[in-house]
Amino acid sequence: MERTNIHLPKPFKAALLKISESQDVSVAELIRRAIAEFLDKEQQSLKKSARLKKIKEIE
Repeated sequence: MERTNIHLPKPFKAALLKISESQDVSVAELIRRAIAEFLDKEQQSLKKSARLKKIKEIE
């Protein structure tokens, strides 16, 4: 795992702290999960776009 520094608005950090305490996980873990979900959605979107492009090429 690589270390990365980010700057968050105070309300984001406060919300993350609240959630991390309620779920008993670290803020870093919450951020990793959010990034994983984002990347998964983006990959699915890219695959869908590639399929649509192939369909349009056939037409």
